[in-house]
Amino acid sequence: MTTTTEPVYFVHNLSAEEESDLNWDEFNEERIWDWSAPDHKPPFNTDYGELCVKDIDDENLRVAIGRRGCYLCNITEANNIAYISHDKDRKKFVIWGEHHKMNKVKNELIARINIAYEMIQKKYL
Repeated sequence: MTTTTEPVYFVHNLSAEEESDLNWDEFNEERIWDWSAPDHKPPFNTDYGELCVKDIDDENLRVAIGRRGCYLCNITEANNIAYISHDKDRKKFVIWGEHHKMNKVKNELIARINIAYEMIQKKYL
């Protein structure tokens, strides 16, 4: 199985108070994203993270991402984050969302890569 880890990068250095208030409105509710809106494109007013996938082959990434990015959409919506995309040139997943969700999202992406790896291995047996 293939796993990859990379630190989460934050767009801003925040104080403890700013960090606790990040991405919460005045009623202390989580943000609601309209993923189908035509203007729902980065950059977003939220944290940014990356997951390096330079050691993962193209076939594995294609299977992990899914047809039309369906698995990225599933992870994005299930975690209520702004956006996930695959930057082919830089060989990284790009993640826009609340910093406290980054590790969970990255772990789900790694799990998808591992599932894809297993599917490909079974295909060639």
